[in-house]
Amino acid sequence: MLGIIRRDRLPRPPALAALAALALAGACAASDTGGSGLGRPACTSPGVSATEIRLGLLLSDTGPAAEIWQGMRSGIEARLGEVNERGGVHGRKIVYSWRDDESNGALNISGARDLVEGAGVLALLEGSSVVGESAQYLDDQGVPVAGVAQEAAWSQHPNMISYANIAPPDTRTRDTLARYAHAVGGDSAVVVIAGLFEASVQGGARITESLAAGGVPVVATLDYTQGASSPARLAQQIAATGADVLVSALPGGAFAEIYAAARQAGIPLRAAVSAAGLDQGLVDAYGTQISGAAYYTSVVPLEVSSPVHQPYLDAMARYAPGQSPDTKNALDAYITTDLLVQGLEAAGACPTREGLLTALRSFDAYDGGGLLSAPVDLTAGFGRPPACYTFVVVNQAGSGFEVAPQSPICPGTP
Repeated sequence: MLGIIRRDRLPRPPALAALAALALAGACAASDTGGSGLGRPACTSPGVSATEIRLGLLLSDTGPAAEIWQGMRSGIEARLGEVNERGGVHGRKIVYSWRDDESNGALNISGARDLVEGAGVLALLEGSSVVGESAQYLDDQGVPVAGVAQEAAWSQHPNMISYANIAPPDTRTRDTLARYAHAVGGDSAVVVIAGLFEASVQGGARITESLAAGGVPVVATLDYTQGASSPARLAQQIAATGADVLVSALPGGAFAEIYAAARQAGIPLRAAVSAAGLDQGLVDAYGTQISGAAYYTSVVPLEVSSPVHQPYLDAMARYAPGQSPDTKNALDAYITTDLLVQGLEAAGACPTREGLLTALRSFDAYDGGGLLSAPVDLTAGFGRPPACYTFVVVNQAGSGFEVAPQSPICPGTP
């Protein structure tokens, strides 16, 4: 991997009051006083030197939620490799340090402190299912945070930026899942959550609202812990509900195993739907056992033949060799990283945290270089959901994905 893209796990030093004060200052000098000879301003902003801009990544790389975020680093490295080969942003290379929160709330907050006060990063990328633990701290520090939103915290802190809030409390999209259920002949639903994770619990609640708003009642919400619960037992519980639509707020692997168990049990489901698991690796593992499984996404999926994907595919091949581009996580991370890059470009030659956040909040039609199904207005607040979803289904041969004929599906008028 490129030497300029650093994924170091630094020792966790104690909090440095001086660095924290410096982070809040966010000022820059008018001329190059560091003797670099590069003619760039000598910024005193956290994470900004004469030659580099340092970001942080807070990731659930291990632990029970790790599967949700697999592939994220490859998408980050692909986008940063692209921009750095072209000279970086305003002549500075973008590098990053990262911490693994191990899907643990206590490590999430300690990792955030370490990146902010120890590594002195300018901003954060976050791929975690326990972001609520560090959200208030990062808000207090004024640190811009970008990621794919899965928890209520993303709709409560103005420093947290997402082009896609999977299931926020917003009536304008509450019937989207119901519209898909109706389109395939579904009448009632069962929702499966992982009760150990607040993100899954919150996601299940939003899914229930979405379905109910479109006239699809949720007759049961079931709890499932991968590795501890029995897929066959859960299939029996699903059958007992009489529901003909299964909607998952689980990681992709857990969804695949319970859907496979439901099919084996002969449950006559009209649809089985998940936001997580759009991954060729799962299809390769399960084959026809998960034929018909549907996944919804706000990005233009790779199954849609479009030239907008070529820069992403080229960047993955060049800067993340050996990593599959056929995962939604990698594509999501590529777009999220691009959002920060665009913000840094707009923030000027000497970016500050406040300036970067202001720049990000000025984007009224961000489209990820055409990779988003519809442009996103980041000026109108935060926690906004995607306008429309594309549904992608595992084909009957169990060999890959195809775009559902009903797609895209957009919300009705409130």
